[in-house]
Amino acid sequence: MTIDLLKIIFDLPIRFHEIPLFKKELLHLQNPKQDVWHNHVHDMDELDQEKSFKLIRIKEKQANFIRYPKIQFRAERVKTKTYASVWAIGEGVSTLKEFIDICTNYKIPWYNTSYQLAPGYIGVIDDFKIELFNDLRLNEYSLTHFLPFNEDRYKQFKSLRFFDDKLKLIEQMILQNLYVFFESFNVQIPEKFAITVKTLDVKGFNTVKYKPKNSDETLSYVAVDLLVGINALLPPEISLGNLKALGYGILRPLQSKGFHDD
Repeated sequence: MTIDLLKIIFDLPIRFHEIPLFKKELLHLQNPKQDVWHNHVHDMDELDQEKSFKLIRIKEKQANFIRYPKIQFRAERVKTKTYASVWAIGEGVSTLKEFIDICTNYKIPWYNTSYQLAPGYIGVIDDFKIELFNDLRLNEYSLTHFLPFNEDRYKQFKSLRFFDDKLKLIEQMILQNLYVFFESFNVQIPEKFAITVKTLDVKGFNTVKYKPKNSDETLSYVAVDLLVGINALLPPEISLGNLKALGYGILRPLQSKGFHDD
């Protein structure tokens, strides 16, 4: 199984909490019916009723597709600063390439000024081959700002007495997210093959807050930073967990080549 990836870093300094604002301004430049940019259902009445869509309904006439986000918005660290970035995978790559060709024609409002869209870096990975290892090999990855829990899972996490059990629950959530990723991109897993996730080191826990677009309620999430070993060669910088499209849960290989390697 091979897959394409694309990353663009803009010359726009940004802080992590400003990613939703950056996403909002870029989406204003897109055709809302081109839903590869987002998971919002633009018009419920236009859905092909003969197809089976996985949806989560928010309000009457409003819903989200339940699927892996093919275009994601991030804050990319370059040396000592972080810059606005957009990352794409699969069908999102061609859409983002089209936007790169025209993006310099646009400005976006940014606080009390405007920003002329200007790519500072464009990275492409064509035909990345996903591999699964049947032996005891574990590739090492960093997993940054991983948000593993919904409300029920967090209650389960808090109820566990021993840290080892808490860690196993986090590993289970990573595993579930990997299977969702594989299903989203039609990665065939051989019979009797088991994906393995092992924690190598825990870097820390912290709390992050997020205010959904269609709600006045501010949600709190537990974020985890850790190093993990996985018996698979995975595309660099895929994301796992909640809020994947907003820079959370990025999985980076510690040894394999990525966007910035020759």
